[in-house]
Amino acid sequence: MWTALEGVSHFVYLAWNAAHDRPVTLLELELQAEVDKYVASLWLLREQNPDRFPVELHPALFERARKLRQALAMRNAFPDAHFNLARMLFAAGDVNDAKTHYEQTLVFSPGYAKAYNGLGILYRTQRDYPQAYAAFERAIRLDKRLFDAYINLCNTYRDSCNEAAIVNVARDGLAEDPNNAQLHQLLSEALFTLGQLADGWHEYEW
Repeated sequence: MWTALEGVSHFVYLAWNAAHDRPVTLLELELQAEVDKYVASLWLLREQNPDRFPVELHPALFERARKLRQALAMRNAFPDAHFNLARMLFAAGDVNDAKTHYEQTLVFSPGYAKAYNGLGILYRTQRDYPQAYAAFERAIRLDKRLFDAYINLCNTYRDSCNEAAIVNVARDGLAEDPNNAQLHQLLSEALFTLGQLADGWHEYEW
């Protein structure tokens, strides 16, 4: 199963970066695959046995994280490695260490939009909404086609019931990608909540 997941992860990651005309390193591919294998395996195991958390899964999959730490100890100025390690650590629940490595990513690559998006997700889980808003907004300013950041920002505004802000963010994202189904859904829900029923149905049925 893990071999199949790794192949799918490689394909999706390559396709996404190719669509955005971005180079990909072998290290990025491998680290992304480790994250995807962990998340997919965790979901599958919890579906099979919801009452048990598979504590053995993390060490089984994340031996490479230890090796990556060793590599960073030798050569610290490697933003992609810090970013991917941060994602792995966050998926494993090590929020403080994940934050450190997201911040290290930005030390070595201040324009790394995905790192700001990762920090936004982290801050949202801590309910630090001002920091989350700022991180997602910075990610969008750096990469206007990073649609995960628009979606995450909308969901964070939904946590605080700020429907008007969701409308603005979703429309900004749809200006960049008019066919983004998630943003249409978020926009329609916000419009319904605001009582703008005709506009809400228009977005729902787009």
